[in-house]
Amino acid sequence: MTTTVLADSQQSWFDYLLQQGKSAHTIRAYERGLEHFARWYSTTYGSDFVPDEVMPRDVRDWKAYHQTVEKAAPATINLRLTAVTRFFRWARSQDLCRENPAEEVSNIRLEPRQPKARKQTELHKLLRAARGHLRDYAMLELLAGTGLRVGELLALTVGDVEMGERSGTVIVRQ
Repeated sequence: MTTTVLADSQQSWFDYLLQQGKSAHTIRAYERGLEHFARWYSTTYGSDFVPDEVMPRDVRDWKAYHQTVEKAAPATINLRLTAVTRFFRWARSQDLCRENPAEEVSNIRLEPRQPKARKQTELHKLLRAARGHLRDYAMLELLAGTGLRVGELLALTVGDVEMGERSGTVIVRQ
């Protein structure tokens, strides 16, 4: 497959993603991931990237290259791997390749991200600054005391908060 034919197939894939409702940001991220794989493939094997010639081992080697040579972050590797997997899924449906060589290459397991808590001194400084502004002070206390996200706080209505003498209830809506 010549470079022009490959460029045409990539553009067709991007058009397909747009039709599927993918955002421009997602399409650009997928484009970068696929370009990274195609560049690595061409450099490693000294030949043009041809979807039908890619083997599962190539994708595994590319993933290992990310980890060992580039020392890329796991989230970056996973995003690029997703792009390549989805490209090959589409390419297979278009008869550009016989198999999806990325299908069985697993993502890197990510550690669950924990929300970052403010230091007590920072929280107290914020609360002191909000004194005298009852609404702001109440919002900060609610965020700090419940662990609500800002978006959840903004979605609250007056009836969602019930206050008792020593406790209360907050109804969180999606």
